[in-house]
Amino acid sequence: MLIIGRFPNEAAAYLPYWKSGNSEYGTVFNLLVLPLEYPDMHFRLVPPYWSVAVELQMYALLFIAAARSEKLAIATLWFGVIYHLACMYGELGFGARYTAAPSAALSFAAGAVTYFWTKKGALDVSPRCAALAFILWLANVVAAKSVLSDEYACGPGYYFATFLFVFVVAGLAKVQWRPLMAQVDRALGEIAYPTFLLQWLAGFLTALAISPGHWRGWMLTLATIPLLLCMAAALALLNSKFIEPLRRILRDKNSSRMLPQVQRA
Repeated sequence: MLIIGRFPNEAAAYLPYWKSGNSEYGTVFNLLVLPLEYPDMHFRLVPPYWSVAVELQMYALLFIAAARSEKLAIATLWFGVIYHLACMYGELGFGARYTAAPSAALSFAAGAVTYFWTKKGALDVSPRCAALAFILWLANVVAAKSVLSDEYACGPGYYFATFLFVFVVAGLAKVQWRPLMAQVDRALGEIAYPTFLLQWLAGFLTALAISPGHWRGWMLTLATIPLLLCMAAALALLNSKFIEPLRRILRDKNSSRMLPQVQRA
């Protein structure tokens, strides 16, 4: 917020979400997080943060129903399928099938079903098949971007990508990494989400430092990567130092409450 206030014209030119006239009540709504799901939120401090609003609701759905049992996971998956079919029938547009919270029930429920089916052996995907599914997913993304139409990208391509990643996740769940690779995997996982959230801010800071007015392009992207990784690592460090200890305390308390019930069963 301080950077946007210090460079308001540059911020507005870099990203329409950062126009100062949009921030009258926007800051409060950004702090509440959940309103960011709606497209009429014109001021967004962290543009990708709308996905966090959706994810919070999906984690609640997993806790309440989808992750409780295989039957509930399948029921949630059917809800997601019916919602997407209703959106297509009603011609509500791709936003209703991508940014609205109910749309995420499809992929989150697919993840829950994948967990239950993998656990009981009903879905047996080898790491090699997972690698093939990932290659197909990547080819689908490239084709949707460079060769095929937007109708494909927002329609069959979108659902094909979701389908492929079920096999990617199911296969990777079986991989036993060597100690070094496990450490690399853990480190990349810790900075992945901070990188996702900080990408626009890092790009803006880099553009201000090296070429104000040049707000897009591959050169800016490549120049931004070192700063972005440093910022993501710093945020991951703060998370591990202040947030993770609190999360572990809450998780351990919940586990201790569940233990007597398991022993009685």
